[in-house]
Formats: sequence, structure tokens, C-alpha cells
Amino acid sequence: MISYKIINHPEFKYELTDDLPYILDFNIFKYLEISPRISYLTDFMHAVLIEDTQGNCYTRFELKRGFKWNGANAIPDYANTQKATALHDALYFLIEEGTAATDLRAVADKRLYQDLRKAGFSWWRAGYWYLGVRMFGWKAI
Repeated sequence: MISYKIINHPEFKYELTDDLPYILDFNIFKYLEISPRISYLTDFMHAVLIEDTQGNCYTRFELKRGFKWNGANAIPDYANTQKATALHDALYFLIEEGTAATDLRAVADKRLYQDLRKAGFSWWRAGYWYLGVRMFGWKAI
């Protein structure tokens, strides 16, 4: 469950009112310019590397209360898209500020598609969003 409010800001539309945790099915530190031992990314993002007994790496990624994002740009936002767009915008932010390699963009876009499907979007509708960020997402970075 995501807890957020709509804000009046020139760059952003939403702000988290509570922390928002994710488990990412990839090692985010592979794309970052910092050590995997560092869990603090920014004031509003934390990440911790998790390795299971089979050697698979995951990331516990958390957006902190106060994180701001703009959601969808070219199409309307919906209540069930907020969690997906918050993570997507956060990953793009890491690229934009130079903390992450641009390779993370494709991973972020794929994760947006997966999260939209989990939110109840049809494959076609989630694919439409995915195509949009693949074609035009570079403008945000």
C-alpha cells in the first residue's frame, strides 16, 4: 500500500507520506557508482543488498517519507500506478544525478511494466506505458 499526497510543486505532483519499501529482483549496486556496503543513496532513498543461500542477489530498496515524484507525464495517472511510477522515477533520478549508470534505465522500464501488470493492467496497456518510456524516457535523464 502506498501513502502519498498530491502537492502543488512546479516539478512534482506527488509526495510520499510514509516510507515505501520494495524488493528488487536485481542487484542495484551493479548499476551504481558506490559500494554495495553503502545503504544510503540519498535523503529519500536507501538500498541494501540481500544475498540468499543460493547466491542470488536482490535489493531491498526503500523510498523514504518526503520523496517527491511526477508520475506519468504523457498519459493520466491512476491510483494503482503510483507505486510503480514512484519507483520508476526514483531509478531515473539516480541516473539523472549521476549516481547510476544509464544501463539502469532499461531495467527501470522493465520493472515499470512488471509493476503495472501486478497492479492489474492488461499486457497491452502495460506494454503501451513500457513503449512510451522506452521511446521517450531518455528525455527525463
